[in-house]
Amino acid sequence: MLWFVVASLILLALQRSAVLVFLLDFNRYSPLQMLDLYYMGLRFDLKVISALSLIFYLLPLSFVLLFVRQSSKTIVFFSYVLLLIFLLELLICLSGYGFYHFFGSGIDQLIFGLTDDGFVNVIKSMAVNSLAINLTLAFLCFSVILLYWMVKKHQISALNTIPRRKTMLNFLLWFVVLSLFARGSFGTFPLSRKTNQANADAALNALALNSIMNLYYAYRDNQKDTHFFSSSQLLNDNHVNNFDELKQKAGYNKHNPLIRKTSKKHLPPPNIVFVLMEGWSSHIASKQKSDNNVLGAFNQHKNQDYFFTNFFSNSYGTNPTIERLLQNSPITPLSQSKGKRTPFDISNMQVFKKAGYTTNFISGGNRAWRSVGDFQSRQGFDNFFDRSSIEQSLQRQSNNPWGAFDGDLFEFSKQKMQNSSVPFFNFLLTTNNHPPVVLPAEYQSPDFDLSQFDAHNKNTKTMLDGYYYQTNELGKFISWLKSSEFAKNTIVVATGDHVLKGFANYNLAELGYYKYAVPLYLYIPESYKPPINTQIYGSHLDIFPTLFDLSLSEIDYFSFGKSLLKKDQQQSYGWNANAGYHVIFPKGVANKFGLQTWSEGSLLSKKSIELNSHQRNIIQQLHYQEAVAKYLIFKDFERQNKF
Repeated sequence: MLWFVVASLILLALQRSAVLVFLLDFNRYSPLQMLDLYYMGLRFDLKVISALSLIFYLLPLSFVLLFVRQSSKTIVFFSYVLLLIFLLELLICLSGYGFYHFFGSGIDQLIFGLTDDGFVNVIKSMAVNSLAINLTLAFLCFSVILLYWMVKKHQISALNTIPRRKTMLNFLLWFVVLSLFARGSFGTFPLSRKTNQANADAALNALALNSIMNLYYAYRDNQKDTHFFSSSQLLNDNHVNNFDELKQKAGYNKHNPLIRKTSKKHLPPPNIVFVLMEGWSSHIASKQKSDNNVLGAFNQHKNQDYFFTNFFSNSYGTNPTIERLLQNSPITPLSQSKGKRTPFDISNMQVFKKAGYTTNFISGGNRAWRSVGDFQSRQGFDNFFDRSSIEQSLQRQSNNPWGAFDGDLFEFSKQKMQNSSVPFFNFLLTTNNHPPVVLPAEYQSPDFDLSQFDAHNKNTKTMLDGYYYQTNELGKFISWLKSSEFAKNTIVVATGDHVLKGFANYNLAELGYYKYAVPLYLYIPESYKPPINTQIYGSHLDIFPTLFDLSLSEIDYFSFGKSLLKKDQQQSYGWNANAGYHVIFPKGVANKFGLQTWSEGSLLSKKSIELNSHQRNIIQQLHYQEAVAKYLIFKDFERQNKF
């Protein structure tokens, strides 16, 4: 067991150091910060190792030794149990490093996409990733070496027994020691994620938690999100007595009501086409030049219409983004939770349905993915069309594992627009810009200036091809629309679900803006066009309040974001919920520990400064705003599922 403890401590420390050295800019941290990191990391590592040793080794071994005679065989058997636990630790640590490299945080609920997003397709996407291949080979090599060493070490020549008194003394000694370390604290509160506040840097605090602890919390959070639906318990957890108190903590009042009403309109309601683009990040769009055409046919429309770049996605995954946009939901996957059969009043599509719209969800992927087809059909969509609908209608097949080609998605959408009753709301989901990137045979790659991007990333060219293809197809679709009968009565919205993960090392402090930045594009016909400041700061939850303001007459809606038509400097911010709240302000990007100011262009300074009272107040309110959304979801579920 001593070997197991030492080896595990070394393994967890090495994984933490690898993230710090290879993924984070460790030179910007002071020696005191590093000392705090490794001290807290050691405490969490001892907590995990002690708990594993107690549960899987000490307790069962001691119990068996009280009843068996041939003790050496028993000890050898449990030595192999320890080896298995260590190999699981190794697998989780290597996976944790890969997860941090790809998602920019420790393991969280996105890990469950391994099965929820389609196991085979996820494995295919990993099979083209050199890091995933190298980590897998490393795991297999270490496993073989350790297994060989264990076999050689435990070639038993004699059978020995251990006295029961010695067994009991060993058990009592180790039980006391390991129990103390498993608690992690001699104070009132045991060591946990909530007490992990040693550093004034959010990245270092997160890194103190090892991958095993992160996996444990990810599982617990996922279970709570998908199975815990109690409005009264939510109020208790947020230390409020009623919903009004919760709204007050979230910043809602008579000047900032939760339920707003749109102004009276005199024009007929416009059609709306909302395009959610896979991995459509601002980082690549910012490199558009005459000799580096990454936007294709879309570039002219970016320059002609409204294009927001001071903009964040609220979530860091595709399905979480869909559910935040359409259902205002911080719970994910809501489509696979106990509320998956419940139609929610909080859903934005319900507002358009009440206004008389025909609503269509058109996905390049499969309706069974995350049960999105069945779920969204209950949330205000009249029709759900997926890959099979597109390929059957166009009589064209795609060999892309994630869905129909985006060009076919837009072509199918044109057909539906021409055959739709008006007004209509079409929500389009692209899928091609996802590894492994598989594009049509006729696709011709432009000459990208690769010097503008990370020269160390072997997949840069392939990722740019996927980005260019879908963006160019979007541009061709908008060109068609502007030359059609829909030009005068149809609004087009396009934004990314999240950044293009793995394109650059977004863990670096100076890239903190690009880590969450997605563009927002709006085409608004002249007769509906209001003055809009494209330099305002925002995020996904601001989109639907903007669309309500543009299109609907005297309709009530839940206001979880702010209309971009009405945002002032006090409301000029956007946020992303990944690994805590990261908020973009006119002065920089902040979390609860401080603000990184703009350095050069869209890069950030490596050092943070103290938040002012306005910034601190906004970040504090975000948690309660999400709690308000959860409360409304829970109340709908309770009202419709009385037993």
